[in-house]
Amino acid sequence: MARGGWVYVLTNKPDGLLYIGVTAEIAREKQLKNWKREWKIALIESDNPTWEPMATDPGSSPG
Repeated sequence: MARGGWVYVLTNKPDGLLYIGVTAEIAREKQLKNWKREWKIALIESDNPTWEPMATDPGSSPG
């Protein structure tokens, strides 16, 4: 099966609400939504340990 799209994790602040969304990979989104909060935080911190904003403009791409 070909993969495409993006899964994203948004938060309003550290230790705040975690929202998981998807642009095309619905199966991955459903998988992550079933993860424990601690696993989601570990995933975020593996790429962004200081919880820095990934995009300066909500409509822009990360990086």
